[in-house]
Amino acid sequence: MTSVCCCFGLGLKLQENLRFAEECKPGNSRNQGTIGNLKVVRRNLEDWRSAGERNKCWIDWREQQGLELQHIVRSQHIRAEKATVEGSWLDLARRGKPDAQPFAHLTINATDIPSGSHKVSLSSWYHDRGWAKISNMTFSNGKLKVNQDGFYYLYANICFRHHETSGDLATEYLQLMVYVTKTSIKIPSSHTLMKGGSTKYWSGNSEFHFYSINVGGFFKLRSGEEISIEVSNPSLLDPDQDATYFGAFKVRDID
Repeated sequence: MTSVCCCFGLGLKLQENLRFAEECKPGNSRNQGTIGNLKVVRRNLEDWRSAGERNKCWIDWREQQGLELQHIVRSQHIRAEKATVEGSWLDLARRGKPDAQPFAHLTINATDIPSGSHKVSLSSWYHDRGWAKISNMTFSNGKLKVNQDGFYYLYANICFRHHETSGDLATEYLQLMVYVTKTSIKIPSSHTLMKGGSTKYWSGNSEFHFYSINVGGFFKLRSGEEISIEVSNPSLLDPDQDATYFGAFKVRDID
């Protein structure tokens, strides 16, 4: 609207300038006010030039606003498309993401270690304290239960130690052993998957004795099967979480 008004005003001033120019021609009886008319023409020309500049500024401003508006709309469109694509990929990733791989790392509960030198089943383990963690597996009644079929890596580390301040040993010849056992619930049966150890001579002349056993291997396990640990001479177990522990983690599915 402003642009139209400016153009209309400029047209009127241009007509007035032409009329004054005609009056200023030599021989024109109405040229007595030539100087005054020329001043009016000059003023009108200056006003016309000023109005033209304002009109150009207005056009330039409108063009700039249009460019900025196009940039804003384009940016919002790009952001909307990006959000849509990212959301689609995120939904696809969530739909295609499998359940977390089962694993467990259990550490010995030192407050409930059996005494004696005979072979016993260790049933007291931590599964949620210190370094102990468990996911998609179940720990119950001293056994680690498998919830998904698959090939698993099983491991166990058992440390035995004795210090002279703990009293005399019942015998100087010791059989220090660990057994990793699998139990099936559907078909009641128990199988030793791994074992390790040695017979040691711990003389009473030594101040300190220490022995460590580590076993590990891959096994095909079915949902519902349970893993447990048995040891000899449980009273000599090292109760630290970095010494006596066992665990499992799934490696792959069964084809």
